[in-house]
Order: sequence, then structure tokens, then C-alpha cells
Amino acid sequence: MLRELRQKILPLIKDVLAKIEDESGHDLFSKTFKVGSCSVRLILSKESWQLMPAYLLGAPELDAANAEMARNSIITFFPRTIEWPMKDSSDPLFDWDCHLVQTGCGNAKADVYGALYFYLRGLLRKFYRHLHSSAKTSFVVSHHNAISLPELMRDLQSSESAPILFDRIDCSNVADEEFLGIKKTLATVGPLLKPKSENPHATILTPFLNAIDNADSSSGNTGKRDAFRQHYRTLMSLNPWALQEFHSGEPSLRNPAFVRIAGDTKLLRDHEKFFNMHMIKQDFSAAAFHAGVKMKQHHTIIEAWPMRLKKEQGETGAKEEFELLRASGHVGCERYVEWVKAE
Repeated sequence: MLRELRQKILPLIKDVLAKIEDESGHDLFSKTFKVGSCSVRLILSKESWQLMPAYLLGAPELDAANAEMARNSIITFFPRTIEWPMKDSSDPLFDWDCHLVQTGCGNAKADVYGALYFYLRGLLRKFYRHLHSSAKTSFVVSHHNAISLPELMRDLQSSESAPILFDRIDCSNVADEEFLGIKKTLATVGPLLKPKSENPHATILTPFLNAIDNADSSSGNTGKRDAFRQHYRTLMSLNPWALQEFHSGEPSLRNPAFVRIAGDTKLLRDHEKFFNMHMIKQDFSAAAFHAGVKMKQHHTIIEAWPMRLKKEQGETGAKEEFELLRASGHVGCERYVEWVKAE
């Protein structure tokens, strides 16, 4: 696959680089690539265009022999740093639904990366068939700050055409308060959503990854101690070894069992209570009103809490569900909100 990408894609990128060689590094440049009835338009800065060949060529000095040496001696892989340079979220499994990935493992239940390979291969094949069955599919990939999306849409719109509006807008987690927040997010994308008269199912999707932790942090240490006592028996049935290690080990924040227990307790929190606190603090009602949107009463695209533990203590499969979530890289408190036009 990499060889094919180098043969077909790399020359297209080099052609763009040749044309913008004398331009400013921070300016944006667009290029549309067409294959049959499908097209991809990239709007990137010169610096981003210049980085693209590296993803296809790899490091020129890392030949097969050096790559094998690096694998055999992890110390030589990162020789100039005192910190571990790979984030704990770098595991490729962490970006996918662990339950769906498991459907591709067949009889090799423990081969999780093999299961991921077959799951992704099936997903990409399905996507490929969908593209080729459509009359026309176009992608526009832009290197812009999310807040400038309306301006970009006006630039893409021809002088005589109708405004560019969308059937669905996925905001990633920019609505988390550490980023744009819910007010700026809805104010930016709300006007870009199609009206109900044109598409009654048009939806804005805002995932919140940090809302529960932020609300929980404001509850203070007393609330955390109460939560630990409340969930102690549940933790004993789900993860007894960690509690044993916690009580027998050093009473320190550096105790691995303490870190594990702290994470386990988070999975058992009252997520609804904390998200309601978050909505009040961030004034979701005012944000929706000014953006001309409202929350869906019933989700139609994704569950509100797709990663949350669903089985009760003692229920068949509860321990397995708990262990799978702990190993998945998800935190269980991912909250999705779906929005539609208010009118």
C-alpha cells in the first residue's frame, strides 16, 4: 500500500510544492485532486504541504538494518530525551470502539491488534465501496482554526450560489471549555446547519471529553472521599486485587494501586449529576438560544453515553465489561449532545 501511495500520491504533492516554492510559508494554498466522479480539495499552508512527503517517504536514514536495531534496543530509539516521548494515548486501539474491534478477532480472542487490523480493513473496504457506489463525492480538507469556518465557507461559495449549509456537523470536542467552549462552538456552526424545511434530520454533534472531570474537580476532596466509600463494595467485586495492593502498599500518590483505584472510581461516578452541573455552569440554554439551535430530546446518531458502564454490580458480564473499558483507553464519561435547528 505504501508503495502505491508513493507512486500515485507523492508526484501530485511534489507538483504542488513546485508551484508554491516561492510563496510565503504561512499562506494557504488549495489544490483539488479528481478521480472519476470523486474529488478531494486540500487547503493547507505551505508548511503543511512541505510536511506531507515525509509521511510517505519516511526517514531516509532509517533503513531496514537500523530499524531492526531500534526495535531490538529501545534505549537507542529515543537517545536524546529524559522523558518518554510517546503519549499513553498513542496506542492505536485507543481511537476505536473496543466492542466493535472485538467482533473481528474470530477465535484468536487475545490477538487485539490482529482484531484491530481486520476491523479497520473491513471498515475501509466498506467506505471504499460506498464512495464508488455514489454518483459524486467531494471532500474539502482545510487547515483552518474552527472559529474561521464560516469565513471559509463564504470563500468557497461562488458569487451566485446559495450559502453552503450542512446536513451534519461533527465538532470533535472543541466544545469542551478548554477549547472554544459551547457558546463559541454553537455560535460558529449553528448558522451553517441546514434548516428543518430543507432537512429535518440535520444535526450538530458535540462530544464532551472533559466536562465530567471538570465538574468533578469542583466538587472538592470531600465529594471524592464520599464517592470512594460509596463505590468501595463495587470495586471489591470488579477489581479486588487492586484494592488489596492499595491497602498493603505505601500510602502514597505514587502507589500504582492508588492510581488504578482513582481511575476505577471515576468509571463509577454519577455522570448525569456532573454533566448537569457542567451544563448549568456553561449556560447551555443561552448558548443554544443565541445560536438558533436546541438539544435533541432523543438521539438519532449516537448514544449520549456510548462508553459508560451499562451492567450493574453482580450482573453477568459486569466484570468483563469493566475490565474491557479499563483496557480500552476510554474513560467512560464521554458525553455526546445532538443539536437541531430551533425553528
